[in-house]
Amino acid sequence: MVREKVVGLGEGSDREIEGLFNLLNSHLVTLFTETSELEPHISALVTTIMGASETHTGIKYRVLSNLFNSLPRSSPLRQHVYRALLGMASDQGELDVLQIDRTDVNRWLSEWDISEEDKSAFLDTVAEAFHKAGNIETAYGYQLAYLRSISASSPKAHEASTRVISSAVSEPSIFELDTLLRVDALQAAKDHPLFALLKVFTSGDLAQYHEWEASHAPTLSEFGMDKDTLLRKIRLLTLASIASTNIGRDVPYAEVASALQVQDTEVETWAIDAIRYKLIGGKLSQAASSIHITRSSTRTFGTSQWQDLETQLLEWKANLSEVTKVIAQARKIAAGSGTGATRSAVAEVGA
Repeated sequence: MVREKVVGLGEGSDREIEGLFNLLNSHLVTLFTETSELEPHISALVTTIMGASETHTGIKYRVLSNLFNSLPRSSPLRQHVYRALLGMASDQGELDVLQIDRTDVNRWLSEWDISEEDKSAFLDTVAEAFHKAGNIETAYGYQLAYLRSISASSPKAHEASTRVISSAVSEPSIFELDTLLRVDALQAAKDHPLFALLKVFTSGDLAQYHEWEASHAPTLSEFGMDKDTLLRKIRLLTLASIASTNIGRDVPYAEVASALQVQDTEVETWAIDAIRYKLIGGKLSQAASSIHITRSSTRTFGTSQWQDLETQLLEWKANLSEVTKVIAQARKIAAGSGTGATRSAVAEVGA
């Protein structure tokens, strides 16, 4: 058979090599319609392509991509081909070449005729590739999807949970941590020190973080977590907590400095960073040495947050009621006394 004669990429230009493999792909897919018959040939072909010299990396990407696309959309063999592409791109530090999109991955998993276990394993492979490439934020998204796809009783749940917690608290741009706590499989790591750290980052304060850090130096080392990065993040989250209970109010710099354990002169820098990450919204006043809070994200949303929201809505309702009364009075005066009275009522509203 022709496939058995193929022991490498062969000689010729990249265009000629690509054309040869396209013909071979078409031949195999047409000849073997059953997955069980096609699988050994596809596996052998992938091994041959992957074993070619690294000087042919460009053509290897194209040949494997063409092989992937030549297979039926539902073919379970697609995952094997894409794993090879992922492995090569990851090893070469060229993950961007694949232009992996979360929408595509979700669509593939819905199309491929593979088990739920294989789907989970594929998500884990993609997550690991991004993690290896240093793209922790993207890796975290796939880690979270992988964790959601397994149960707390899975033998893989504990390791997966600790990895995703490590990514979540270590990545400077990830602040929505409450979502992670609601993943069932995370309970597999409920007795691990990292689970306690996650609780600190979702609802604790700076003092609790320092207490955890002092007791878990080996854990930081084991997971390669940077103390300065964690400290910076817990300070930003602490500032978000302060803001969430002071929306519509002015918060003195001194209060923020005390909570963040920094100098008063550093507060504006921290506030600007929190605004940049969209953790809070507000206006800084150097003259008053305060931050007027206009908006805040919440680290977690439970009973306490619902109560705070109710209080804020009641205050807003009361203020709106007073404004409505003044406007009604202004209209009444205007109707009876003319323009001069209207100006007087309007002045009262602005007072």
